[in-house]
Amino acid sequence: MFWDFLLVLAIQAATPLAPPADRPTFAQVPAAEDAARCTAPLPLQTLNVRAVMRCRLDDSGRPKDCALRTPSTMPEDQMTAVRCLLDTYQFEYRDGRSPQGVQMNIPIRLQLTGPETAPTPAG
Repeated sequence: MFWDFLLVLAIQAATPLAPPADRPTFAQVPAAEDAARCTAPLPLQTLNVRAVMRCRLDDSGRPKDCALRTPSTMPEDQMTAVRCLLDTYQFEYRDGRSPQGVQMNIPIRLQLTGPETAPTPAG
């Protein structure tokens, strides 16, 4: 009987879990055009920034009332780009329920490669 119990636990542990039904999933994420538009005002420099935003979802699944969780601070121009990208996200429940009021942590990554610096001619 003890071995039967262990076998059941082993089978359950090996069975992949489906995403929880109580968590909204991505319905829309930023397209390349959105990323280009949102990052266009940033200076032409190499940039690799990760941020996590804590947002409340509205009745259509759009992030609202967002606050920066990590890092603790961010330059205003980068924050403006992150907020612009957040406006393009939308979440939904698979069963069609409204996600209104759900709190979500949304990771954002700004990765830009600046122009190559040309060597100064000798002379």
